[in-house]
Amino acid sequence: MGSKLNLNAAYLNYRRFQFTDNKTFISDANMGIGKNSTQVIQDLPQIINNFSGMADYIQKFKNDLTISVGGNYNKTKTDNDSKNITIFLILQKIRIPDPTILSMMKTFTVSM
Repeated sequence: MGSKLNLNAAYLNYRRFQFTDNKTFISDANMGIGKNSTQVIQDLPQIINNFSGMADYIQKFKNDLTISVGGNYNKTKTDNDSKNITIFLILQKIRIPDPTILSMMKTFTVSM
């Protein structure tokens, strides 16, 4: 004979903030690194708030009868709002080929 009450509550507050800075560089035919052409900046926050609770009640009687009642509750709120910024930087100037090379290129056009 007797009764028993179990109560439990928990709270989690998780915060993580990440930042990335990715750059793309122009390369030439010899795989030489040139100027920066594109930059992507990312802000990656991760915020989690979680609350949970539980309650159990057990009642025992004389005639070997036991009644048990319980319940639980859980609530989670997240904020994972990623922000991306892409910056296209000024590219290197394109060199114009020598005029004699241009005239040779015109000579070798193929028509079908």
